[in-house]
Amino acid sequence: MALKKQGSPTRIKVVKNATFAVDVNALAERFLKDWPTKKITMDQIHESLKGIGIVNYSSEDMSVLVSRLQAIGFTIVR
Repeated sequence: MALKKQGSPTRIKVVKNATFAVDVNALAERFLKDWPTKKITMDQIHESLKGIGIVNYSSEDMSVLVSRLQAIGFTIVR
């Protein structure tokens, strides 16, 4: 039995939800390369994360990153 085409073709909308986990140590290495003086502001942290494509993070994620940066000798200016 042959199929009959009825109507006009419509585009299928595909919604993708994807998340990526970024290692805090990898981010800390990135900050070491970008700020060798180890003095950074919270605004610079936000801008740097935004620059590498990380825009949706929680306050807990930020506190973990700030703690890691302080552990390796960064001074965080608020």
